[in-house]
Amino acid sequence: MAIAGTIQFFKDAAAAAVEDQKSVVALAKAMDNLGLAHSNAGVEKFIGELQMATGVADSDLRPAYQKLVTATGDVTKAQDLLGLSMDISAATGKDLASVSQAMSRASLGQVSALTRLGVPLDAAIIKNKDFAAAQEVLTKQFGGQAAAAAETYAGKMARVNQAVEEAKEAIGYALVGALEDATESF
Repeated sequence: MAIAGTIQFFKDAAAAAVEDQKSVVALAKAMDNLGLAHSNAGVEKFIGELQMATGVADSDLRPAYQKLVTATGDVTKAQDLLGLSMDISAATGKDLASVSQAMSRASLGQVSALTRLGVPLDAAIIKNKDFAAAQEVLTKQFGGQAAAAAETYAGKMARVNQAVEEAKEAIGYALVGALEDATESF
């Protein structure tokens, strides 16, 4: 019974490493396509720190960030918008993927995409497609919500869970590497 559990853990760890690597590669390729490959290490560090601070999985953060950096073409702007997207997600209960998609569209001029999330915006902001004004309103209304959520009991448990998942991925990476080394020697 213990052996079966151990084997299952190692399978899960390897699967976690594989999934993590897929999201890392997808984001890195998107950054490369945008001419931002020089920022990959800093972006991965940012995502890792954000994951540990908020308890939001990097597997959710990377695709959200990818949408935003693709829309803006700017690493810093995408990081700011990801933070705001997380605040909106925490406050509204909407998933991060939907919020970041709406933010991405809004940054490209489709400000009305934000209202589909149930986020109230002044009609003039929508009519004028004034993303800067929308961002200001959203920051005022939702700013700090992700950090506040991370400090709740549920948020603290999510952060612990993310630390465990990162450890599991590290074990999976080591296992996959060891298996690769073993098969190369044959």
